[in-house]
Amino acid sequence: ALEARLAEAHEQSELQFASFNAARREQHKEVAELKRVAEEREAGVEMLRAEAERLQLEVEKWQRLGKKCRSDRMRARAEAPPARRRLERALKLNISREMCIAKEGRVLEKVVNRTGSIEVCLVALCDGDRLL
Repeated sequence: ALEARLAEAHEQSELQFASFNAARREQHKEVAELKRVAEEREAGVEMLRAEAERLQLEVEKWQRLGKKCRSDRMRARAEAPPARRRLERALKLNISREMCIAKEGRVLEKVVNRTGSIEVCLVALCDGDRLL
């Protein structure tokens, strides 16, 4: 009877051990799967970081180019004589206003500065060259 109980206890312990091993193998599979998913996510994060860094460098490059172009324009304006700068600005503002009026097909009235009288003018429009 003692041997039968020992054999039964031994059989139960082997079944428990087999069950424990099966559960342990399942846990190892789950851990391996979780590691794989974590590595994939980490790789995705690294790709996104690299892309963000590349885009940041591109933005900085465009900002430098924009500042360079702007500084070149400002330098060219500053080197021009003041009378020329004033004249160019006045012409730009005046022509753009008159160009808009002419494009809309409205009557363009010019005020003569000396007399203050209004004259109706015939305006020839060259849109490609932006000339009146």
